[in-house]
Amino acid sequence: GFDINQPNGEGNGYPAAGTRNITACIGNSVCPKAQYNTTNFAKKIEKEVFPNDFHFKIALTGCPNDCIKARMHDFGIIGMTMPLYEKERCVSCGACVKKCKGLSTGALRAENYTVIREHSKCIGCGECVLNCPTSSWVRDEKKYYRLAIMGRTGKKNPRLAEDWILWADEESIIKIIKNTYRYVDTYINRALPKEHIGYIVDRTGFNEFKKFALEGVNLEEVAIERNMVNWNGIIYSGAENDIGK
Repeated sequence: GFDINQPNGEGNGYPAAGTRNITACIGNSVCPKAQYNTTNFAKKIEKEVFPNDFHFKIALTGCPNDCIKARMHDFGIIGMTMPLYEKERCVSCGACVKKCKGLSTGALRAENYTVIREHSKCIGCGECVLNCPTSSWVRDEKKYYRLAIMGRTGKKNPRLAEDWILWADEESIIKIIKNTYRYVDTYINRALPKEHIGYIVDRTGFNEFKKFALEGVNLEEVAIERNMVNWNGIIYSGAENDIGK
């Protein structure tokens, strides 16, 4: 429990403005949609970031269904699978193409009794793997993640996190989060009781955040990084309060 008369530290808890508990969906030990063990990854991140007193919110979800609402956090880690196609098992039933079109992004198409996967459209949801009756589609053993950043709730400007890096690896994500603590330590407004990371990024500009976050990070060749991330969201002002009058 937290003893208000004792300093922060092991066994004493953390102040309310500090790093929040890392949250995760139930992961692949229970859910067939999940691409990885969310609890194990969450525990790895926890060991790296606690104890810290900056206002960080981190959430992990196993697939793009996002049951944990990862896009409402500073760091949303969304599981991706790289589907591997074993053509010799394929019977051209079309189940994977139909499910990808109906449930996902339409990244698959059939040509000459062969399924073609368009990588640029694939979000790594794994529906092809789940719905293939002959196991022609299997999950790559390598784990990949979509890193969405700077989502938030709150009074002034709530918004969803936007994708920054696709097909990111675990080690790179952990390093980016740790680097962000240095960024916040450099730029946080200490006159405030707390300041969300997203507001600091808004103030300094995304490129300054990226300079800190990517220091020493070696993304894998398959990773796709957006050079610029822009956010939309509700911005409350007098105009919005006049709606309906």
